[in-house]
Amino acid sequence: MNLKDLARQANLKALWVLIAQGDEAYFKSAPKPTGATVGSAINYAQTDNPQQTLEVIRPKGNTSVLPVIVHIHGGGWLYGDRHSYYRYYAMELAKRGFAVLNINYRLAFDHPYPACIDDVMNVLKWVEHNAQEQRLDPHRVFMVGDSAGAHLSALAALIHTSKALQKVYGVTPAKVTIQALGLSCGVYDMTRMVHQSHDLPMTKAMMQTLFNRSDYTKHPLYPFTSVSANLHEQFPPAYVLSTKSDIPLIKETLAFLDDLDMHKLPYKKRILPLKAKRFHVFNIKMIYPESVDVMDEMTTWFKTFN
Repeated sequence: MNLKDLARQANLKALWVLIAQGDEAYFKSAPKPTGATVGSAINYAQTDNPQQTLEVIRPKGNTSVLPVIVHIHGGGWLYGDRHSYYRYYAMELAKRGFAVLNINYRLAFDHPYPACIDDVMNVLKWVEHNAQEQRLDPHRVFMVGDSAGAHLSALAALIHTSKALQKVYGVTPAKVTIQALGLSCGVYDMTRMVHQSHDLPMTKAMMQTLFNRSDYTKHPLYPFTSVSANLHEQFPPAYVLSTKSDIPLIKETLAFLDDLDMHKLPYKKRILPLKAKRFHVFNIKMIYPESVDVMDEMTTWFKTFN
């Protein structure tokens, strides 16, 4: 990168520091959910990197085999941690009858693409190898993510069900079945997102950081990061959530729904109106009645898959 690009990256880091401060303040003030038990940290990649850890969250007192939700946090592929209000969100999911894997993955400031998606694929392998010990049903797996986490959830499902993409990424699929996805305020095509965002917030710098190069569109894997461009008939059904106040990413969600329609792929959608005054990834914060409503709707829908 040139000096101008490096300066933009420094500004990008400063922006995420401010976001982190706000998130931490909310985490400290939010009520801790009851009715769910959080397990200890597990490294799913046989390293000592804390960004490659997960925790299993179960309904309190439950010892039976449960369907699995792999929860993937957002944060522009650059930021986020399971030890935050994402843990509270995962606890709420678990209370509804799931074993939730609240995961970390390597972030792009230090680990450029494809580290993040490699880690998500490794989590699925971990499920395969640890299902019996952890009392997980490997044939009832659901992927849930917000923003960049929605992108990684959808992309992982694409790779998991496509031999062509498995060859591109150099992976073999885990012996698990992804039944459905829960996608909130996501990114489904990076080129489209950049064009729609008008560099808010500093989108070009985010892309350059993610791919660790100024000419990020020339990264050999860039064409294969698009969920929309690589959709196929085996893509799992998706619960697609957004709000019309999610500017500019609401355009991404609406375009993705059009893509699903074009491919005749099944989905369930929920788009909150402007009058609701709920913004980007509102559903992660359970202080809103709409957040409880959409979580109930999504998890009830998940339970229809056997």
